[in-house]
Amino acid sequence: MRLGLIFSHRLSHMIPLYVMWLVCLNLVSEALIAQDYQHNQAQESSSELQASTASGSGASPPAPPQSAPIAPPSPAATARALPPEAANPSNPSNNALATGQPAPTPTPALFSTPEPVPAQPTLAPTPTAAITMPQPATPGVATATPQAIPVGAPNLPPTPTPTAVPIPPGLGPPVGINLRTSVPQPGIGQLFEVEVTVEAEAASPVDTVQVYLDFDPSILRVVEINFGATLEVVLQSGFDNLGGQVDYAAGTLGDSVLAPFTLVSLKFLAINPTGPSGTMLQFAPLIAPRETKAIEAGNNNLGILSPLILVIQ
Repeated sequence: MRLGLIFSHRLSHMIPLYVMWLVCLNLVSEALIAQDYQHNQAQESSSELQASTASGSGASPPAPPQSAPIAPPSPAATARALPPEAANPSNPSNNALATGQPAPTPTPALFSTPEPVPAQPTLAPTPTAAITMPQPATPGVATATPQAIPVGAPNLPPTPTPTAVPIPPGLGPPVGINLRTSVPQPGIGQLFEVEVTVEAEAASPVDTVQVYLDFDPSILRVVEINFGATLEVVLQSGFDNLGGQVDYAAGTLGDSVLAPFTLVSLKFLAINPTGPSGTMLQFAPLIAPRETKAIEAGNNNLGILSPLILVIQ
């Protein structure tokens, strides 16, 4: 098997050499035939010249035997002798081998002239048309003028008009709540009271007040809560010395209160000193559920809140 592969490989290389050898042999044969033909023509011309000279002198030498002229091979016969690859009419070199004529030498193009590219016309933007939405006419009803809706515009909802919040009737000036003490600079270990007062004027009555306070549990501690007598119904009462909070709310079942009064009294104990800036007893942020309010007939009429600064010595 290996010998067969080697033989076929070598045979594939020898076939082109054999074809080239046949082409060369054919060309040499044509050259020899053409040379022999020209030699015979020359001898015939010489014989005719001698015969015409002899006829003029009266002697008639014997004519040499005539040989049939050998015609040169035709291009068709030469093409048949060539392999199919050499007789390809589309290849000038192969045609030169078939016809015996030299192949034309192609002239290389030094420069190629680029073809001009036609300029593209600039398209103008197409204006966007507006679509008019017609409204069907109703007999006896006034028809509104249709509005032009631009194409591509988003369908946005109309901008709402802000509405003013009505002020509940019957409320007077806002009601303020203050924190007051008779001992603004207590000593360490000293008890002192802080009063939560409601500044309700005659024109601003209240029926319910709720107060939420924050303090520093590392400096102050709640000891006692004493209810006020003006709003007799206690709704909420409590304190948290760990979180530093006091929650208190009270109301009345009778008439609204028309004068300033004390809502509740808180007793504190000073447990640690403060710096010169002191510590603050303040109202919690006005956020439910610990939102301080001054209520009259269900409406919050809260005004200014005044915290208290204590300096513990």
